[in-house]
Amino acid sequence: MAEQEKDDRGRFTSKSSSERKIRSIRATDETWNLLGDKAEENDMTRADFLEALVTGQVEWEKPEIGEESNSDLDFDVDEIAEILKEALILKSNAGGKIKTKIREVLELMNIELDSNN
Repeated sequence: MAEQEKDDRGRFTSKSSSERKIRSIRATDETWNLLGDKAEENDMTRADFLEALVTGQVEWEKPEIGEESNSDLDFDVDEIAEILKEALILKSNAGGKIKTKIREVLELMNIELDSNN
């Protein structure tokens, strides 16, 4: 991480002419760690990286769902999504059709059901 300059009283010097206030965010550990990794790659703090990202000073390539992030999956994410959408519109008293859709998805995902299902 980049060393930030300090004034003669040991306080961090301002990085811009605009005042910065302390803020807080809620994030999962995974997201927080990823943000830290990306900031470190750019020799920045998390706050500096977020600001640079929002102002367009850095770019962050994020894999699209169904592309790079799922490329090693041996089932079709789009097909599964369609089946699940169909299951969502079925009425609760559809006579087992919802379970049939769920089984269809699990089969596509190569997930074996135990004998109770």
